[in-house]
Amino acid sequence: MSTPPPIEVVLYDGPLAPARAWQPRSAGAVVQFEGVVRPTEDGRPLAGLDYEQYEPMTRDGLMGLARETLDGHGLTAIRVEHSIGHVPNHAVSFRLLVASPHRKASLAAMDRFIDRMKREVPLWKVPVWAEEEAGHGCRRAAMRCPVAEWPAHPDAVVLAWAGRCSPVGTEQVGLADATGRVLAEPIAADRDSPAHDVSAMDGYALRLGDFDDAGRLPVAGEVTTGSAPPALPPGQALRIFTGGCVPAGAELVVKREDLGETRELIELQVDRAALLPGQHIRRRGENCSAGTPVVAAGCRCTAAVAGVAAGFGATRLSVFRRVRVGLMVTGDELLPADATPEPWQVRDSNGPAVSAMLGSVPWIKAVSVERGTDDPKELTRRMHGLLERCDAVVTTGGVSMGDHDYIPAVVRAVGGEVVFHKLPVRPGRPLLGGIGPSGQPIIALPGNPVSAMATLRRFGLVALRRLAGFTDPLPPSASAEVEGFDAKPLGLWVYRLVRVTGLGRASLVVSRGSGDYASAARSDGLIEVPPGTMDLDRAAYYPWAID
Repeated sequence: MSTPPPIEVVLYDGPLAPARAWQPRSAGAVVQFEGVVRPTEDGRPLAGLDYEQYEPMTRDGLMGLARETLDGHGLTAIRVEHSIGHVPNHAVSFRLLVASPHRKASLAAMDRFIDRMKREVPLWKVPVWAEEEAGHGCRRAAMRCPVAEWPAHPDAVVLAWAGRCSPVGTEQVGLADATGRVLAEPIAADRDSPAHDVSAMDGYALRLGDFDDAGRLPVAGEVTTGSAPPALPPGQALRIFTGGCVPAGAELVVKREDLGETRELIELQVDRAALLPGQHIRRRGENCSAGTPVVAAGCRCTAAVAGVAAGFGATRLSVFRRVRVGLMVTGDELLPADATPEPWQVRDSNGPAVSAMLGSVPWIKAVSVERGTDDPKELTRRMHGLLERCDAVVTTGGVSMGDHDYIPAVVRAVGGEVVFHKLPVRPGRPLLGGIGPSGQPIIALPGNPVSAMATLRRFGLVALRRLAGFTDPLPPSASAEVEGFDAKPLGLWVYRLVRVTGLGRASLVVSRGSGDYASAARSDGLIEVPPGTMDLDRAAYYPWAID
């Protein structure tokens, strides 16, 4: 019998076969663990478990973990076997074999591997309840499992996918054309801010010791805004306005509310002890000094950023060019919006919805919208054309498990790579992330309208933001207080339609599922519900509108 390699990772479709003989070299102790699917969970009969995965990240994750375990525990060999797909109850779904010179090291390594695998490897299980399999064709429900066994957040997988893309090129634009674009270079202060000591109040610039015993002081004149300040005459005050340059010799600014005043004289109305040197004066450079970066690269040019740029003389900005996005809508059943469909046909709602979502974004340039039939040759031809013209391609439909869901094969046919397919989310689990032959992200959305919109907004946008040059590619979210949360806990990340009802408050929108696009029209965005959630007071909120 040949000696096995030190590390083996094997994934099987369905339950594992009986263990074969395994005898590594120099093994003083070989320990084997088998995970068997239980017939019940919380007293409820199970028909089995469905094991979902991120391919090829599951294999890479298991291999990396096996390598760390081998090196960290002084093992001589490790073999990992795991099922994917459906595994009925009483069948073996996981097997771990560990060999080392000593039993203690083998047991410690096995315990550590299993604990880390549950937390770190993108592989999760979904129960198939016995009564649901019998009555509803294997309808899935949530598994009440420990937190360590809930699926990790999909952001980790999506960020790894987006990290393989590179930002697009840059261009110089005038300040008027920069709004909404992403800065490719920082904006720096060209001078101190403020550039001079200035008054923070409307009032009078003076020396504290110049008041007479009755708290009176004559007024010599005023500091003209936009002009160099005159010197402060001895024993007198100068009228000054907010933002005016403080004259040389002035110790403080006394605000008008603390004075009685005529054109020629001011008189204190507060205790002299309340006045302090430097009061109501903003010192030169206290905001920032010349040369300091004030807006970082990778930020969007908002109204505030435009104001800062103008204030520091940056009239032309280096920005990332707009991301060119092509859209392909698939499905023989789809007709244009102005068509009269038969009952077995539907009008295309995904094309207009996705186009509207992307078309309103100032850092995106929509290239074209194409409709492809369920013909793999045609889809491949259209995908080729879009990849030649675009920085990213978005598709809808054809990405699930049906006989005519060709998009995964099309991605490979054009020389691309499927990075992940399926996420532990609802709606939108069939979402696919690919990489084109020149590094373009391919965002393959499900065909159901709500699923397509939700997955594009929450996950597809990550890759587009990476191309656009954002420092943080994750789309920003707000926090909303959720009114009337009414869901059962699921072993998935769930996205629910909500309507904003007030500042920081949202209520759930009744929806019949991911095909109910009328419900999406009544919503303002989505909330994110973590796995296993039974009660929810606040949640991350993602509006449909994209910044």
